[in-house]
Amino acid sequence: DAVTEELKTINEFSLASILKCYRYAGTAHKQFFEKVSKHISKNASHLSAVSLMHIAFSFASLRFFNKEFLDTVATEAVLNASKCRLKDLSKFIWCYSTLNYEPSNSDEFYATLIAEMKRRKKEFYEFPYEMLNAVTKLAFLNKYDAELLNIIFSAEFLNCLQDGKEEIHKDRDLYSIHNAVAIDFPEYSGTNLPLSLIDGSQSRIESSWVVDEDFYSRDIKQILNCLDELVGQYHYKYHRILSHFKTLAIEIKLNYIGQPISFQTGSVSASKGSAEIG
Repeated sequence: DAVTEELKTINEFSLASILKCYRYAGTAHKQFFEKVSKHISKNASHLSAVSLMHIAFSFASLRFFNKEFLDTVATEAVLNASKCRLKDLSKFIWCYSTLNYEPSNSDEFYATLIAEMKRRKKEFYEFPYEMLNAVTKLAFLNKYDAELLNIIFSAEFLNCLQDGKEEIHKDRDLYSIHNAVAIDFPEYSGTNLPLSLIDGSQSRIESSWVVDEDFYSRDIKQILNCLDELVGQYHYKYHRILSHFKTLAIEIKLNYIGQPISFQTGSVSASKGSAEIG
């Protein structure tokens, strides 16, 4: 409350630090964040690109959405892209991908940030995980740049990643990008992820998925038991819809009036209580 009353006088670094504390705590004060978003929307032009990045990163990390705030930050990011580090550019992209929001200047925003990333090729190899994270988040937004893909799949870049400690996260990102490019960007003709790395990544990733699935298995079994009674066991699938998806998903196909359709015969479920899902 005290900070809220002094937003006009508090300096940008202190504000970013306060928001960072909320991020580390994993919680947000709704009224405070709303007032901060209004304050930033009016005064963003007076803040540095680094401070804006940290503030936006805290908002996105805590899944706090404010359209005016995000549009304002995107506008300032474009104006100050040349002053940003690779880390800042990557984090800006991460924010909008995480919130699944296309800012009002979307085309200019992504074109400017991608162009600025390309100007910083030396930083790719100094901070490879920032580079990989940015390309991964761009893929989540169905945005692919052939030049950046060619770099992250190159032997030189992959060797830089080998020195890192986040093995599983690296494997997941590379494997996700590889599969996403094959599906969404088939015209790509640059360097591809080596087959040996694809096979090794898939094996390590699937091992980690088993641990994740065991953690949630009790709740999932209860849901599947309910679906057995509601629609019948042949009218849903519990599987990984695409091979590079991190989690298993429950898939149900519906006809035009919302009735579950059998995966085996294509017939409508005759189970009790399954007349319509909506």
